[in-house]
Amino acid sequence: MGKYLEKAMSPAVLNHVWRYFKNERGLWCHGISVEEMQSNLIKHVGLLSEKVLAGKYQPERMNCFEIDKADGKKRLICSSVVQDRLVQRAILTVIEPLGEAIFHESSFGYRPQCTVDMAVAKVREWVQKDFV
Repeated sequence: MGKYLEKAMSPAVLNHVWRYFKNERGLWCHGISVEEMQSNLIKHVGLLSEKVLAGKYQPERMNCFEIDKADGKKRLICSSVVQDRLVQRAILTVIEPLGEAIFHESSFGYRPQCTVDMAVAKVREWVQKDFV
């Protein structure tokens, strides 16, 4: 697992995944906004990478709040700070291709570019061919 974390925390991967978050207006971590951290981006991302590789990284608590629903009930919304999402996306970037290489072609759940419509179409095809 170490080599995958090293690759995920490499400058190339972190630079690649930063595009998902560079326009965020939320918190980088509790107490620092994304806007503030961008003035010293390399320092903040570098420190985050060092923590992950040293085994000292701990995700921050999620920001949770309630919103009113149309039916009068409340809905709980929770979100992670951007640094936690950056780490998650970097790791996904490294390990997702490993899984994709071995997944069955008819597996559609939680896969990139796979939709419910594609899964339904595959089932229809199997029914038409009398596979099920």
